[in-house]
Amino acid sequence: MDLNALKSMLREDQDIREIIKLKSDHISVSEGASLGQDLDESWEKAEESVVNIFLDKIEQAQVYAWEAVYDNQPDLKDANTFICILGYILAKGDPDPGRLPEKIRNKENYSVGLSYLSGLFSACNQLIVGQRLKRKEALMLFNQNDLASRALKHYVHTDPNSPYFDYHKPFPMTDGMSDQELRKALKEDQHLINYINYCGDQHQKISLQIQKMLKL
Repeated sequence: MDLNALKSMLREDQDIREIIKLKSDHISVSEGASLGQDLDESWEKAEESVVNIFLDKIEQAQVYAWEAVYDNQPDLKDANTFICILGYILAKGDPDPGRLPEKIRNKENYSVGLSYLSGLFSACNQLIVGQRLKRKEALMLFNQNDLASRALKHYVHTDPNSPYFDYHKPFPMTDGMSDQELRKALKEDQHLINYINYCGDQHQKISLQIQKMLKL
């Protein structure tokens, strides 16, 4: 994967920018007074620190054998598949519905997806240790993460065990529905309610597996 493209993507990612902001605030408080740093300097230092965490995690993930993880941890198979879908989206963009390759589960996609998630939580862990973020807030960053929501949509539509394998109704977390549009849709479509509830259950299941995997 193009590291320069990855750096640009990370700097524009809204969740990563939130982490950078928290890190920047921490730097301003802990170092700003003594070093005379302004806000721009604190932001640049925080941005470099957070982005480097992600780049380090990519190097680690690339030597983390996908075959061993998938074969030896069947209880994490849902998270492993989800991570591969996330990695594909990060590396190649959001595919059209139903257009994910059949062989999405491979080491390349897994490495990219795992590095993003582990980088996200590693950056959060630094802020937790520095008492700038609570563990519950860190998990919320994952639960509300746009990339994770997009990966979840494709996971639900590609999982052969999903009752919504071929169901392509609007997905509120990614399809830009306003609150008013969502309320109207929920009043008129019980199937959409069931679909959203199912996605929520799958998200919770995958989240717990990822927490176990990353020892959160």
